Amino acid sequence: MYTGYDIHNTPHFYKARIFPVSHDIEQYGYAVLVSDETIQRQLIQKLETQATVDELTQALNRRSFIDFGFRELDRCRINKQPFGLIIIDLDNFKEINDTMGHLMGDFVLKTVVKRFMQELRTIDLLARYGGDEFAVILPGSNINNTLKVAGRLRQVLRKDPVKFDDKTAHIAASFGVTAINHDDTIQEPVSLIELFKQADKALYAAKEKGKDIIMAYSENLE
Repeated sequence: MYTGYDIHNTPHFYKARIFPVSHDIEQYGYAVLVSDETIQRQLIQKLETQATVDELTQALNRRSFIDFGFRELDRCRINKQPFGLIIIDLDNFKEINDTMGHLMGDFVLKTVVKRFMQELRTIDLLARYGGDEFAVILPGSNINNTLKVAGRLRQVLRKDPVKFDDKTAHIAASFGVTAINHDDTIQEPVSLIELFKQADKALYAAKEKGKDIIMAYSENLE
């Protein structure tokens, strides 16, 4: 496979195959067959992207987030690093959708992801987990640091209203937080599914307490 670039610096991909040219037993030379593989390569890349990211927000989709999450949890366990998880649910998204329309709702979701990405590290994983729910994995982050990150995400949502055409929306969210330290005190490995259950219980508790709240998981929430 060979790569070339056009005048717009756009990559093009080519495949070359060489065939000997002969008559009877005498070889005269070689023929080179070059095929343009650009469209096929672009299609493959597009399909790969669609399989991993949410089309609207460009955050990870649920399936790829869980796949990456299992890998990161295993890596943190092997390296004895902590692992943080945040689940986020927008508090007033249905009202925004119902009163301002779906275009405004879509713009809000894209804005949420953009603001969150400004507060996260490149190694952190952000997903649109479903509808107006988001999730963040923080490799190497203990519960205290995970709570600090959740606090920054909460503030960046509240800082400025979202404006689209002639509409303005104030957004806020509730946060469920959990984390695990992979040290010698851990008797049984905690699965990613269990961590999701913990964060989800904390999120439900935050909603019950009045929304726009960060709650950390504890056994008292059982």
